[in-house]
Amino acid sequence: MEAQSDGILELRNIPYNEVVNENDSDSYIHIITNSLEDSLRVQMDQFSSTLDELGLAVSTGPVVDFRLKSALRNYVNEETVPLLYPEAIKTGKVLFPPKKPRKSIAIVQNQETDKWLIPSGWYVLTKRFSAKEEKRRVVAAVCSPVDAPVLGIENHLNYYHSQGEGMNPDLARGLAAFLNSTLLDSYFRLFSGHTQVNATDLRRIKYPCKDDLIKLGSQIGDSCLDQAQLDTVVHKTLSIMSEAIKAVLAAKRIEEALAILKDISAPKEQQNERSALFLLALADIRPEIPWTQATSPRRRITEMMDWFRDHYGKQYAPNTRETVRRQTMHQFVQMGIVVENPDQPDRPINSPKWCYQLHQQFVTLLKSYGSEQWEETRRNYVISVKNLLQDRNRNIPMIPVSLPNGQAIQLSSGGQNILIKEILENFCPRFTPEGLVLFVGDAGNKFIVNETQKFREIGIELDPHGKMPDIVVYYERQEWLVLIEAVTSHGPVNLKRRNELKRLFQSSRQGLVFVTAFPSRKEMTRYLAEISWETEVWVAAQPDHMIHFNGERFLGPYEDRENRF
Repeated sequence: MEAQSDGILELRNIPYNEVVNENDSDSYIHIITNSLEDSLRVQMDQFSSTLDELGLAVSTGPVVDFRLKSALRNYVNEETVPLLYPEAIKTGKVLFPPKKPRKSIAIVQNQETDKWLIPSGWYVLTKRFSAKEEKRRVVAAVCSPVDAPVLGIENHLNYYHSQGEGMNPDLARGLAAFLNSTLLDSYFRLFSGHTQVNATDLRRIKYPCKDDLIKLGSQIGDSCLDQAQLDTVVHKTLSIMSEAIKAVLAAKRIEEALAILKDISAPKEQQNERSALFLLALADIRPEIPWTQATSPRRRITEMMDWFRDHYGKQYAPNTRETVRRQTMHQFVQMGIVVENPDQPDRPINSPKWCYQLHQQFVTLLKSYGSEQWEETRRNYVISVKNLLQDRNRNIPMIPVSLPNGQAIQLSSGGQNILIKEILENFCPRFTPEGLVLFVGDAGNKFIVNETQKFREIGIELDPHGKMPDIVVYYERQEWLVLIEAVTSHGPVNLKRRNELKRLFQSSRQGLVFVTAFPSRKEMTRYLAEISWETEVWVAAQPDHMIHFNGERFLGPYEDRENRF
C-alpha cells in the first residue's frame, strides 16, 4: 500500500482483513499507513462495548437556533432555561453561563419549545465541528445538572444520554475522559479526515466496559487535569497496551515538533509532518524521550529515514531522498537550524557521506520546550540566529574556479556550484574550446559572471526578469550560443524549459544549443523521461563523452520547424 504524505510516498504491506474487517457489517475501508497507527487499531479493538451495551446513546443537539429565533434570550429568568452552545465547553467541563457569550444563553420554555428540550441531568457533550487549529478532533465535556428542570442543547453539539435522560455521574466523567484522551483522538483521526464529528462516527466507536468507565470517572472526579495527566490516568485505569501508548506519545511528539517549527516562524511549506519527523530524527527525540534530552547526532538523510521508520513507524520510499533534501533540509540550513557536513564542510555534493547536524544554539532551544523558560529562550534564539546567518553570509567558504580563458573566479560553496566548476573546467575546454563564458549563475550570489556588454555586441537583448540558465557560452568558432543547466536539485532541460530559453534568447542570431549537465549517470537516469529532444546531455563523471537526444546532428543548433513536438 502506498500513501501520500507531504508529497512523499509512505510504503506498507498489510493483509486484506486489516483493511476491511470481516466482523464489520458496514465493511468500512481502513487505510492505516504505519505500524504505530496500527497499534491504535489493535488497542481500540480490545474495547468491546457498544453504546447499546453501555445503556447509552448519542444524538445531535435538537435546538436549531434559526428555527426558534423568537424564543432565544440573552438572559435567564423564570420563563427560560439554559441553552448550551459549543462555546460553553471549556477544559472538559461545561461552564454556564460563558464568561463572554457570543450567542444566546437561554431559551423560553413553552409548548412550542418543549419537544426540543431535554431533562436536566448528567450528560457528555462533544463539539460537532472543530477548528483546524484545534489540538484535538474530539472535544468532550461533562454537563452536570442545571438549576432548571430541562435545558436546551444547540445543534452544533452532540450529547450522550441514557434513553433521553441523564446518566451516572462517574460514568459521565469516565466517558468524557476517554473521549478527551490522545488515544481516542489519534484513533479517530485515522478514519475521519475532516473537522466534523458526527454522531454516526461516535456510534461506530467501541468503548471500554461500563465498570471501567465508572472506575475512571471516580478516579478523576472533579479534578482539572492537563492533557498529560489525563492520558496517564486513562492509560493506567484502562490497561492500555505499551505499543498503543508509544503511538500516543509519537503523535504528541510530532505535534510538539510542528508547534516548535511554527513558533520559530518556519515557512508554511515546512510546517508539516515530514519536517517534524526530520527534526525529531536530528534531535534524537524518540516518542518516550522528553525534549530536555535533545542531542545533535550527525545523520545522513537515509539514516534519518531509517530512524523514524524504527521509532515512529513512518516508512518513506527510498526514492524520496532528493525531495526531502530540496523541500526540508535545504530550508533547515537556510534557517540556521542545521549545519551541513560539520565534519567536512568541503565534502562533494554528490558524496554518499553528505550529512546534517543540528546547530548547537537550536539544541539549547529544544531543551527548553515545554518549560517556563521557553518563550524567553525562543526570543533569544531568534535574535542569535539572525546574527548567525549574517556571520555565515560573511564567511561562506568559496570554490575556486578557472574559466577557459584563464580568468579565476570563486563560487560560493553549496548548491550545484561543484557541478558548475566541473562544467567550466572540463566541459568547456572539450566541447567549446576558446569559447567565451558570458554568464555563470551562483547558488549564493545570483550570478558571478554576467557579460552584459558582450551580449549586446552580439545582438542579444535579454529580459532582466527572465530565468537564465546556469551557464551561457558563446562558441564563436561555430556561431553557437551554448545554454547549460547544471542538475543536482532542479530539473533538466525539458520541453517547457527549452521553450522558455528559446523565448529568452529569441533575439540571438547565433544558433542555440541546449545542454543538461549531471554529476553522474545515476543522477541522469532519474530525469531521463523529462529530457527534451534536440538537446544534449553531459555527465561530469565521464567528461569526454556527450549524449545526444536525437539522431540528426551532434552538438549543434536546430532550425525551428513547425509541428516539431
